[in-house]
Amino acid sequence: MKIHSSISAVLLSIGILCQGCVVFWYPTTPKVSGVVIDENSNTPVIGARVGMRDHEKIHSSTGRDGTFHLPPNREWGPAFIIPFEGMTRGRLFVEAPGYITVERGVESWGGSLLELDEPIVLEKD
Repeated sequence: MKIHSSISAVLLSIGILCQGCVVFWYPTTPKVSGVVIDENSNTPVIGARVGMRDHEKIHSSTGRDGTFHLPPNREWGPAFIIPFEGMTRGRLFVEAPGYITVERGVESWGGSLLELDEPIVLEKD
């Protein structure tokens, strides 16, 4: 009985001490898709640069129809017990020549795609 208790204590200690010994590729910003249009003409803004503040290496450009698909920023981090993707947040920006830059906060749960319900409207500067 004493050996069984000792083995259990050792296994429990290993389990506690080894938490976070595994790394996981976590998203740190949401995956976002949407459309960018001109305020006056309601036409797509082609070639607008879309990205996340403080993560400018992750960016995208709008296509002919004004749509964009921005992948999430990901970083390696410790996985405590079971890896999971929690809430991701970021500051989305859209900039294009001749337009005022637009920024807005975005968030998504579990690394899921955030599809913007409303178009991002750019105003001429």
